[in-house]
Amino acid sequence: MALPVTSFYGSLTGILYLALTFGVIRKRRELKVPYGDGGQRMLIKRIAAHTNASQYIPLALILLGLTEAGGFAHLAWLHFLGLLLLIGRCLHAYAIALDGTPHQYRVYGMVLTLNGLLLLCCTLLGHGIGLY
Repeated sequence: MALPVTSFYGSLTGILYLALTFGVIRKRRELKVPYGDGGQRMLIKRIAAHTNASQYIPLALILLGLTEAGGFAHLAWLHFLGLLLLIGRCLHAYAIALDGTPHQYRVYGMVLTLNGLLLLCCTLLGHGIGLY
């Protein structure tokens, strides 16, 4: 079963995850901290951005894949939800990982991510209880 929308957003969020991973590695090398965070503020932030992505992206892709596989949503709706999640994750990662970024980007990122997850859950739940 082909899941082109999920594959598309999976590849883009995978690239985001790799960028966050390399950001942690670069900061570890720069600060010479092989394990833990060494109490270094910027390393703590990079690790937090990476960890947060690893917590939200898998659930988002599972829900998107279930919605797409079941044929429960129009292609445009799937892309809208995928974009909400992708933009949300990018904003959140940007706000956490870099110094000097406005705090509201983190808030906007979480609002987009959580709304995307909620809409995916509602889409699946609506189908599950026979609303459509």
